[in-house]
Amino acid sequence: MVRGLLALEEDRARVEPLLSQLRAGIRRWQELTGPERRMLSRGPLIEFFLEASYGRRFDDPPGMLSFAKAACAIADQMGTRRYGKEIVADLRARAWAELSNAYRVGDDLEQAGLALARAQKLIGQGTRSSLVVARVSELMAAYLTDLRRFSEAASLLEQSNELYAASGDGPSVERALLSLALVLSQSHEPERAVIAYLRALRRIAPDSPQLLASIHGLALNLAESGHGEVAQSVLNRYRRLYRRSGRLNEYRLYWLEGKIALALQQYGRAEAKLHTARLAFFRVNKIYDAALVSLDLAWLYAKTGRRTEVAWLVEQMLSTFRTLGIARESIATLVLLKKSCEERPLEALCGQIESLAKMMPELRQKGQGKGRSAED
Repeated sequence: MVRGLLALEEDRARVEPLLSQLRAGIRRWQELTGPERRMLSRGPLIEFFLEASYGRRFDDPPGMLSFAKAACAIADQMGTRRYGKEIVADLRARAWAELSNAYRVGDDLEQAGLALARAQKLIGQGTRSSLVVARVSELMAAYLTDLRRFSEAASLLEQSNELYAASGDGPSVERALLSLALVLSQSHEPERAVIAYLRALRRIAPDSPQLLASIHGLALNLAESGHGEVAQSVLNRYRRLYRRSGRLNEYRLYWLEGKIALALQQYGRAEAKLHTARLAFFRVNKIYDAALVSLDLAWLYAKTGRRTEVAWLVEQMLSTFRTLGIARESIATLVLLKKSCEERPLEALCGQIESLAKMMPELRQKGQGKGRSAED
């Protein structure tokens, strides 16, 4: 096994100058000579394709899938003479796990599950390297999160975090902790999410691109757990991060300010901020986010006894969801909510709105409105 690891490291060092040129766009694959392509045909090419695949997760899901498939094809055809069976099994496990993630990002959860099962089998044939096991566990957690199996996903991310930490891989520890915080947020465990965000923020550098998302998540979960004053203090300290961070982050700031105002029972300010956020999301066709803000606004109206405004918001959401073809379950739930505006006690109406807000991610997945967030 040691000989195989040394051979892989030797190949990485040999081809790194060439890979750097490909990453920078100085060279293209079509321009490489025959000897250069042969030099790249081993483990480093698989790793390069996996890197290229993961880098396309936000804006090019088809490209992400194509690169992952290419990595799997190369890994499956690779002989074991140079690296040995265990190292090759590790490369194959990583490739199939990343292919699973590419399928997941493309909303093909069935194929994602099959690819993940193959990756798990290959791990048993490999070196059981901490880094390989941690990465496969991390990607499995993302898959389980999409299946709404939050407890299992959180456990796997804790395992990944420990393995990355033991291996001294700081950036991966940061990534795993942020993923854990997001899972806990989605499972409506804001107190635990706050702890996970604080753990991540201890490691995040002041100039990290992850800092804004981490601060935003921390403040949001503080507000959700009833600590509005602390959330406001965090936001005041880091408000500068939102400047020049893009239009969508500006809209998310309005939403966060509305949530904090709700926690502080500053209902007039909350209404103004939530209304601004709702209209802004609609203008850029972020319908799902607009629907979530609408539910926050509906809760505020119910809390303050404004049944007519609640009914109007629900009618607006019904019209939007029908147009988009979002799951029938959400349509039925909204119809029931609209009826409740006329007859249920206000506290019960608030509880019904809270329940619907918690159900929204699952309802979204079942309908045509599903899609991946920027955190994937």
